Amino acid sequence: MNKIKLIFFQLLAFLFIVNGIKRFYFAINSEKMDCISAYIKDSESDCWQQISTQENIFEFMTDMQIFPFYAGLYIMVLFLILNVIFKFSWITTLSTFILSFFTIRLVATGYLNSILNSLGSLFTQDTFSRYLIESMIYTLIGLVVLIVSIRSGKRIKKQSRLQSEMA
Repeated sequence: MNKIKLIFFQLLAFLFIVNGIKRFYFAINSEKMDCISAYIKDSESDCWQQISTQENIFEFMTDMQIFPFYAGLYIMVLFLILNVIFKFSWITTLSTFILSFFTIRLVATGYLNSILNSLGSLFTQDTFSRYLIESMIYTLIGLVVLIVSIRSGKRIKKQSRLQSEMA
C-alpha cells in the first residue's frame, strides 16, 4: 500500500510538471497560439503569414503535441535518477511511467483539462501572461508534490527498516 502511495505522488508530480513545461512552451510561442485560435475560428485567417516563421501552422501544431512527450521522457529520467539516489525501487519509476500514458490521455480529454486551461484566465486575458502564470503554478505544484513523494518514500523506507529490525 505504501508503494502505491509513492507511485501516486510521483504520478501526480509528473502530470503537473509536464503540464507546467507544456504551458511554458505555449507561453514562448504565444503569438503562434493566438494565430491558431484565430485559425480555428476562421480557417481563412492569414495571421500565420504575418508571423515571421519558416514553419507552417501544421508543423507547429505537430510540435505542440510532441513537445510534452519529450518533456515527459526527461521528467521520467529525472524520477529514475531520484529513485536511484534515494534507493527507492525502480519499479516505482516504471509503474509511474506506464500509468502516466493513461492518465495524461484522461486529463487531456476530460473535464480536468478545461479546469487546467482556465486557471490563467482568472488573472489575465493576455496569452503570454496566461500561459506563463499557468506554467509557474503547475510546475510549482508538481515540484511540491515531488518533494512530498520523496519524503513519503523516505518515511516508507524507514518504517520498513524498523519493522525488519524488530522481526
